[in-house]
Amino acid sequence: MKPEHFSRHEQYLLTAKLIESAHRSYLEALRAIEEEKDEALIYSHVKKANTAIESAFPEKFNPPARPITIKSDDEKKSKNLILILAVALGVIGILLFLTLFGPTGDMTKSWNADDVQKNTAYPKSQ
Repeated sequence: MKPEHFSRHEQYLLTAKLIESAHRSYLEALRAIEEEKDEALIYSHVKKANTAIESAFPEKFNPPARPITIKSDDEKKSKNLILILAVALGVIGILLFLTLFGPTGDMTKSWNADDVQKNTAYPKSQ
């Protein structure tokens, strides 16, 4: 036998022993039923056999772990949310800045040339 087959050989040997133990426990439960023994005794034999079967095939009875890709999807969603909030706050900030410090004017007035000359910083000398 090759050295790389030793671990697989040991694994199969352990599985065979566990299945044999389960077989014996089921046969004992069968004999207990035939002899009309106590239900607790029958149940203990069946429970022992079921435990041996679960030990022999753990991949069939234990659910697989949750995949890691779901976590990365949550990270992508949070990054997109942060990006959207940053853009929205930027737009609101620019609008607030223009409202507070931007050019203002009274659009209800109708301006003429005389009003413009009065409101300039350096009026023309006459």
